[in-house]
Amino acid sequence: MLNNMISMHASLKPVVTKKLQISDEEYDKLTKIAVKEVVKINTYFQIVRVYA
Repeated sequence: MLNNMISMHASLKPVVTKKLQISDEEYDKLTKIAVKEVVKINTYFQIVRVYA
């Protein structure tokens, strides 16, 4: 899950940096902060399927 999130952030980097007008370094810094928050707060999506 976390690797998918990191890959997603990397693939969106060119679009987001241009749209927000921030540097690549700033984007990398924000991405690292976001990953740390996900790990610290456990904000993973829990998906449960129930069959009846």
